[in-house]
Amino acid sequence: SLSEEELKKLFNEIKYVIDQSYFHQGASVRDYSDVEDKKGDYHDHFVVYGKKKDDYGNLVKRFTSEDKRTTHWVPEIQK
Repeated sequence: SLSEEELKKLFNEIKYVIDQSYFHQGASVRDYSDVEDKKGDYHDHFVVYGKKKDDYGNLVKRFTSEDKRTTHWVPEIQK
C-alpha cells in the first residue's frame, strides 16, 4: 500500500542503515568481532534496540518470533 515516493524513501533509508553499519564495522552486541578481533561500534547508533523507551518517550515493544529472533519497535511511530 506504499506509494512510489514512500517506497523510494524506504529504500534509501534501508540503504543508509546498511552503509552506516558497514562503515562502523557492524554491531558488537554480544560477541561479534572481525578477523583482527576488532569490535564494531554500530550498536552505539541504535535508536530503540535494548531500550525501554525511544527518544520521544514512547515505549519500545519487543517481539520474539518462533526462530528466536527479537524485533524491537515503536508502534506509535512504526505503523
